[in-house]
Amino acid sequence: LWGAVGLRADCPPPAPGNGPHVAQQVIIQLAPGFSLADVLPRIEAVWPGTAVADSIPQRGFYLLELPATVIECDVVEDLLETMVADDPNLADPNHPLLEAELNSVEEGVNGSTGTVYVSGAAGMLAPAYRSQYPTTQLGLSVAQTRATGRGVMVAVLDTGVDPLHPELAGRVLEGFNFVTNSIATWDIGDGIDNDGDGLTDELAGHGTFIAGLIALTAPDATILPVVVLDDDGVGDAFTVAQGVYYAVERGADVINVSFSAIDDPTVMEEAFEAAREQGVVIVAAAGNHNRSSPEEFPGMESDYIGVAAIDESQVKAPFSNYHSDLTISAPGTMAFDAGGQIDLTRSVISTIPGGGYAAWSGTSIATAFGSGAAALVLSQHPEWYLPPAQRPPGLGGPDSPGGILEAVQNLLMASAVNIDAANPLYAGQLGAGQLDLAALTALGPPQPVMGDVNHDGVVDLSDLTILLSHFGQAQSPADLDADGRVDLGDLSRLLANFGR
Repeated sequence: LWGAVGLRADCPPPAPGNGPHVAQQVIIQLAPGFSLADVLPRIEAVWPGTAVADSIPQRGFYLLELPATVIECDVVEDLLETMVADDPNLADPNHPLLEAELNSVEEGVNGSTGTVYVSGAAGMLAPAYRSQYPTTQLGLSVAQTRATGRGVMVAVLDTGVDPLHPELAGRVLEGFNFVTNSIATWDIGDGIDNDGDGLTDELAGHGTFIAGLIALTAPDATILPVVVLDDDGVGDAFTVAQGVYYAVERGADVINVSFSAIDDPTVMEEAFEAAREQGVVIVAAAGNHNRSSPEEFPGMESDYIGVAAIDESQVKAPFSNYHSDLTISAPGTMAFDAGGQIDLTRSVISTIPGGGYAAWSGTSIATAFGSGAAALVLSQHPEWYLPPAQRPPGLGGPDSPGGILEAVQNLLMASAVNIDAANPLYAGQLGAGQLDLAALTALGPPQPVMGDVNHDGVVDLSDLTILLSHFGQAQSPADLDADGRVDLGDLSRLLANFGR
């Protein structure tokens, strides 16, 4: 709240590294059986003119815009707390809310440290993109002989994605922009320093960079762009939650998260938990503040796959956060040679809007490799999305969709390369070690032939039956082209491989 427009300057400052709250905005979640009519009159009695700015109606969340007057932070919080039910199972007209909180500002972890990408000649960087050091360090070529991410959709919650980049063309689905409430998901800056930090459009291109690394790792996965950060890398908790629910509804299997929060907004926590229970794998950046406390959500929580950044020598990047609850580490650095040029042997290279390439550093960069790794695992196990009774003998897996994230997390950790010796000061705080894609994919069976929905080794009537029973669904192993819907296109692909 510190210094936010319309809020008193004597409000307590946010936790170190945490952003302010959005001026005049509060988030409420209605208790079952209640409507806005049970809530708004009480708020309007204090602040006439309060309006509903946005909503996530399927979850009962509403974003309220209070009138543009001076608001005392403690008064807002006190009023909201009087309306929150002590027992969510007890319908009490005096307590019609499950949750209430001020809407907080969230920032991309790269934007929070002011890092920007460094571009170079496409003729030089394009070959380097395909042969950069992480491809060898992570065992990418070996991994892709067993899995390519086919049939998996990865939602990139970020600044947008350039769908026409040569490395991404044909892989990017139509998504949504929750910053502008439009379908314009192109990753383009506006030339304005929106967050007033002295840098203009410092995160424009970030979503395209992330998508390029996911495509490099899992080339047959599809990318769903979900814009929740502006071109300066700034968003808010409500917008992030909208993006998460949208990704789930569109059928995303993996959500790549390149931002973090210190205050764990309830609206975000509930969104990520709902996604996990639907079988979505959340992969999140550890954060770029070189610290273990305060914990940054969701990357530094054990319920999700948190990724720290290391360099080409498996040493923790100077900026990377560290914590005992992280899952893995992956490359996320860039370096320069003596002449001030990008050192291609020590830098992560990826795509930027307009068909270009660049180097960038950050834990969000490392996270993209983690999301690609998750896509490889899921493409090896389409049967995980089926009830256990429909899986062939000998192929186990989670008992429910809610266990898929943990199953992927366990495989990532079991196959990781221990890097404690290279990081004696951070032993046990960089996850299980460095991501090893070759070892990871070796723990599972080869990716089945397209159409083998239940992974029993042949495309037959059992697969056709499953596809027809899933027709029209979003997240399903029968969504063979990973476009977010089981439809005639998937049926055609299955029939083309029938009997294989």
